[in-house]
Amino acid sequence: LGATQARAGLNQWTSNGPSGGPVVSQVTAVAIDPQKPATLYAGTQGGVFKSADGGSSWAASSTGLTNLLVNALAIGAGSPAIIYAGTSGGGVFGSINAGASWAPANTGLTNSIVSALAVDPTAPNVLYAGTDGGVFKSADSGASWTAANNGITAGLPIRGIAVDPHAPGTLYAATSGGVFKSTTGGTSWSAMNNGLGPTQRSVRTVAIDPQTTASLYAGTTQGVFQSPDGGGSWAPTGAGISETSIRVVVVDRQSPATVYTGTSGGGVFRSTDRGASWSAFNVGLGNRDVRALALSPSSVCLQAGTFGGGVFDFATRFDEPCAALSPPVSAAVLPSSRSVAVGTPATAFATIINPNDTAARSCGITLLTNDQATLSYQTTDPNTNQVVGTPNTPADIPPHGSQTYVIAVTATNNFNDVEMQFGFNCVGVAPAPNITGVNTLLLSAFEGPPRPDIVALAASDGGIVNVSGPSLAGAFAVATINLGGDGTITASADTGGVSLPVVPLICETDPVTSICKDPPAPTVRRGINPGQTPTYGIFVKGTGGAVPFDPAVNRIFVRFKQIGTTSSVTRGSTSVAVRTR
Repeated sequence: LGATQARAGLNQWTSNGPSGGPVVSQVTAVAIDPQKPATLYAGTQGGVFKSADGGSSWAASSTGLTNLLVNALAIGAGSPAIIYAGTSGGGVFGSINAGASWAPANTGLTNSIVSALAVDPTAPNVLYAGTDGGVFKSADSGASWTAANNGITAGLPIRGIAVDPHAPGTLYAATSGGVFKSTTGGTSWSAMNNGLGPTQRSVRTVAIDPQTTASLYAGTTQGVFQSPDGGGSWAPTGAGISETSIRVVVVDRQSPATVYTGTSGGGVFRSTDRGASWSAFNVGLGNRDVRALALSPSSVCLQAGTFGGGVFDFATRFDEPCAALSPPVSAAVLPSSRSVAVGTPATAFATIINPNDTAARSCGITLLTNDQATLSYQTTDPNTNQVVGTPNTPADIPPHGSQTYVIAVTATNNFNDVEMQFGFNCVGVAPAPNITGVNTLLLSAFEGPPRPDIVALAASDGGIVNVSGPSLAGAFAVATINLGGDGTITASADTGGVSLPVVPLICETDPVTSICKDPPAPTVRRGINPGQTPTYGIFVKGTGGAVPFDPAVNRIFVRFKQIGTTSSVTRGSTSVAVRTR
């Protein structure tokens, strides 16, 4: 089964199969391997198909699949070689070899019409299935199932299941009778339909904002509804969707303001303002019945499964990304914050890492945000940090290698607390996803006398603070130096606006003994002169919930601010990932 080879490139959808007849072209599920984004799976009315080249070619992957009416696909959280398929009449099938063969996984599953599958992101053995007979839960990778329907109206078919990535015990079920929520891992459920009228409760899908998980989207037969409070209330999103029968909603992990919807006969619609307004997103796709959407981890490639037209892909960033999409490069920037005078370069070090088996060619850096600043970069020797090569000249990075750079951002106007995002781009490889606090630079630029410019570096176990248990604590240290003028600085720690079950506290420490000078508190205030090097301890206490390992989202930020009567300006910052172990 080949693909339609009309590779059109950037800014329009491209048909990429699988082809071979109307049954195969009826695609109801799409999944992307998170570690190898060029590996795709399509669930169709004729079985499972697999592509290893981003959809340029497909092959049947249904050995052992005795029911070919595939409604749902889910890739294991622990290993992408583990895949689950939900079928219409055959229950659940599992594969432990990336789809090479399948075996039924139905013990205890009393309803064989499976429309939704979801895997707990922190417990790979925990799996949920949405069926015509309610929700079922497996704690052993599908080997056995138990009903998990207490509180869900009997007889409602389950069309979608979403698991909160920050609090995996919190689940949402989309049903023909509205949205139900569980905060107990499916043990009990409550209806969450305030704002969903009687005619608006036919819900096909629920999507969770990956960074602010209380923000939800529900795709219904009457349009898209949004909840800001974890389903406590719902309101219709803004205008612009001409086809209100919604099949699927996907939130961009890298830029959650961007949301995509697939509709029954109007193709895809996109919002770039969290649903305040929508516009058709259908060049090359047309007004098709879109049953599935999947976005690659770096948000470079959007895949759409259509009912009757096969799979389409959309290149969001550069030419031909989906046909040969390799794992994206990774990038880091240190320090993560600077405060300098207008016209003075704010320098930092950047590293690009190539995880692929082939060389990443012509890897350079661009400035993606703010038209009031310019960027220059140059490769460095990682052993000495001395510049080498030619300014603003890309470099090749060998397989599984890295390249270091010095970057200089020069502001042409004064501004405060602007998160500078960079494009870490290599030819033929997906760019590094932007991760606030990891590969961005928080910049303030001022006119007038010198201000503090705090360079802060965190010392932790591999860049991670490990909280020993849901109600226990973890700690890390921060060293600083003031490269700027004098002033009064308030140091604090926070979770970057992400709701996490932890409370961070901070203290200034004795640089010799590392003992807190005062008990840890929410903030620490002190004067600082040029060249001074205060040190700090940060203590992260759990409040009863588990923090999954998601270093792109779950982080502890330490900020050094100069607080005035009417404003607060960041003069330095650093961050580490946080998780419960």
